[in-house]
Amino acid sequence: MGMDILIDLFSLAGFSALGVYVWLLRPPRPFWPVLPQLIAAAFCFVLGDAISALAVSRVWEWVGLIVLYLGSLSIAMLSLVLALAFAECEGLRIGRFGRFGRLAAHLFIFVCWIVVLSAPLHRRFATPLTGSRSNYHELWWVLALTAYTFILASIVLYGVVLVTRSGSGVRVRASLMLTAAVLPLTANMVYTQISTPLALDPTIVANSISMLLFVVGIYRSRLFSLLPGLMPEVLNREPSGIVLLDGDGGLVWSNAAARNFAGLDGGQYEHLLNELTDRLHPADESSSHPLAFAQLREPGSGPRDVLCRYGPDESRWVRVEVTHIPVGRKSAVMLRLRDVSEERRSELERRRLEQRMRESRRLESLGDLAGGIAHDFNNLLTVILGNASLAIDEVPEGSEAWNQLGQINAATLRATALVQQMLIYAGRTPAVAGPINVSKLIAEGELLLSRCLPDGARLTLDLAEELPTVQGDPSQLHQTVANLVDNAAEALEEVDGDGGYVWVRTCSVTLTEEELAGAVIGSDQGPGERILIEVRDNGAGIDEDTAERIFEPFFSTKFTGRGLGLAVVLGVLRQHQGVLAFESAPGAGSTFKIWLPTSERTAAQIQPERSATAFDLERTEGSRRQR
Repeated sequence: MGMDILIDLFSLAGFSALGVYVWLLRPPRPFWPVLPQLIAAAFCFVLGDAISALAVSRVWEWVGLIVLYLGSLSIAMLSLVLALAFAECEGLRIGRFGRFGRLAAHLFIFVCWIVVLSAPLHRRFATPLTGSRSNYHELWWVLALTAYTFILASIVLYGVVLVTRSGSGVRVRASLMLTAAVLPLTANMVYTQISTPLALDPTIVANSISMLLFVVGIYRSRLFSLLPGLMPEVLNREPSGIVLLDGDGGLVWSNAAARNFAGLDGGQYEHLLNELTDRLHPADESSSHPLAFAQLREPGSGPRDVLCRYGPDESRWVRVEVTHIPVGRKSAVMLRLRDVSEERRSELERRRLEQRMRESRRLESLGDLAGGIAHDFNNLLTVILGNASLAIDEVPEGSEAWNQLGQINAATLRATALVQQMLIYAGRTPAVAGPINVSKLIAEGELLLSRCLPDGARLTLDLAEELPTVQGDPSQLHQTVANLVDNAAEALEEVDGDGGYVWVRTCSVTLTEEELAGAVIGSDQGPGERILIEVRDNGAGIDEDTAERIFEPFFSTKFTGRGLGLAVVLGVLRQHQGVLAFESAPGAGSTFKIWLPTSERTAAQIQPERSATAFDLERTEGSRRQR
């Protein structure tokens, strides 16, 4: 076995090991799959040389020649692709030259394969010679010169990086890649151009050293840092948009996320700034070029939230962070675009929940205060009422003292009614619980409810039949509905009662998480089946400032009001584990919704009981007159 065969076998074994190593430990994406393809092409080159050396017939000589030149010409094309990837990783702006170089390389290899595979037919490429190098023809010279041009172009790229880039690490990397490209080109030109053929082809040894340098250089961090190769991949995987601008506002680079913000696909760099100009709108400005964000702010200033509009009905909040990067005497600008729509929604929701919690604690504190005062005041009223009742029996009926004691007695009873409402708001009035059909409860009180409305207004009841029952105090629940209707009637008076209406509806519904999130009270209750009581009017509506205080005890927008109507509603619903929400706007009326939990018994299972509206409605009517 000759020396040339041994070299071929050792080279094939080495390329196989390098190929397995690269396949198992993939290099950074810019070098994948070009690096394993380059090793495979070198393997084919050596394999073809070995087949030619061991050929026992003319057919095997042609097979060896075809395999050898498929590998050799592919090495030239792949060397340029690898050089382009390296130059881009090191920050060299090659732009259209890079796209043209890759296109030309792939077109070249396509032509090469056709010419080489058909070489035995047209005999214009090369003719194998036994024991010596091939006889070259015109097509060989054309393809060889083109291949040399590709390799020279890759050498130029490595040289440009070596000359233009500073830093010892970059220069070492560029020198390493330059050496790996020069070795096989020099060896091949020596072998093919000298007049007396060499016994051994030095191109094989040069290719082996070159492939080893490429692999060692890419995988050994001391010789070739992976950071430059990884950075484009890392930045393209970054969910935030990154845009690099030069000092004049020209686009230098952008990642995939930035192009998504601009609504562009692939490598459409040239339209990026125009698209961002149309889509990014500062909250306090109509429109602005992204560079304006950098011009308006000093380096190190905080981020700025802007609207990214994708149409009349679609927009997202984008946080723009501006960083000024000094580059020698000039300055570049990096824009970082991050979608914060969900973050802003979460922040608004958090603030809303905190506000509701503060409001709930404040109302609870007011309830405790009102309950304590009402309890003490009720004890005093009991003493006054008891002594007045005893004293009235000791004076002649019809006398001036008798009349004065009667007025004391009546005033005390009215004060007692107010105290009872305060106690209900504070949750200190025991409820007489029982199964209640709310539709029947409201229907029985329709006459008294309609008396609350101003002239010309109408009351509409939309009451579902066969509702599940609720467990509660009929007197308190009726007072709740009456207070809401009375509140609606007062809103109708402000806009002239003619054409006004109050609509009361009951039905069985499923309470959702979204509805619970907007509740005034009961937001801690879980979703599920509920009985809904809805009271809607087309009155004056409630402004935001008033809406924040309408459930406070003693708050009223009326000069003669007591401010206990809606406060009582709140207290009753607390005792009945109810949920309350309302919607209102000035001039758009108001809608109050109450959700009550169902009891285990249905309306059909309840035996007729004493109506709660005879005495209780009269008491409610009297209490409403106090407001």
